[in-house]
Amino acid sequence: QICRATSVRDLALFEFTSLTLARPGMIGGRRIPPRRVEAVASILFAVFDPVLPHSWRMIPARSVACALFENALAPRVGKTIIGGRELAL
Repeated sequence: QICRATSVRDLALFEFTSLTLARPGMIGGRRIPPRRVEAVASILFAVFDPVLPHSWRMIPARSVACALFENALAPRVGKTIIGGRELAL
């Protein structure tokens, strides 16, 4: 958490015309090499997905990539934060 907050703060110092940040929460997808904790978490998320709020659901890596790509093609002036809720819908 401290590293992420520091990175976001440092990026803002560059004064980009457009800055898009994604905050997806848990990102789903295959990873090479696989990580045990993430594999167990993905099973738990799959089981409880129907009752979890949208912002807590596992977000497919493809959804995160598409949202960032769309924002790169049509950037908005200022800082844009795409949260897990927007990515899960």
